[in-house]
Amino acid sequence: YVNNQIPTSQFNASALGLFKYMAIGGANSCGKLVYGLSLPQNEDQFIGRIDWTATAKQTVFGRYYLTHFKQPLTLNNNLLNTQNPVLDDRVQSFTLGHTYTLTSSLVSSLHLGWTRNIVSRNVPPDTINPNTLGIQTYAPIKNYLYMNVSNAFTVACGTCESLLNSTNGYNVLEDMF
Repeated sequence: YVNNQIPTSQFNASALGLFKYMAIGGANSCGKLVYGLSLPQNEDQFIGRIDWTATAKQTVFGRYYLTHFKQPLTLNNNLLNTQNPVLDDRVQSFTLGHTYTLTSSLVSSLHLGWTRNIVSRNVPPDTINPNTLGIQTYAPIKNYLYMNVSNAFTVACGTCESLLNSTNGYNVLEDMF
């Protein structure tokens, strides 16, 4: 190539289209771009507790725990911001206990428990896919483009596909001692 420069007429149109979605204004004269990922996160945790001595032989207790973790992300016209998933996770736990002294040598202890986990992973809603760049390929996920340039950068992440997982657990325990 003349002067060691590739003519712009030989640039791939899809590759050029990709640069529209990257904040490369801060690159140095050699094209090196140093950037930091913003990772806004918020987690709220709540604990509730009740203890009640109903009689000299009978007590009741309850415990409640809730945690809600959010990690919102947005494209902001920069695909380099898509390396972390959008997260919205919630865990709740509740325990209710009842203890009753039947005799001086016999105690009944009942515990009821419930736990719920909800894990939600997504990609930012304004993320592009290969079709947006003019690449004619099947794109099964509407807003997803995974690309890894070795020793350079990654666009999107391997665990960013949409996922909603919910599990519930219950337990009942009666102890006589």
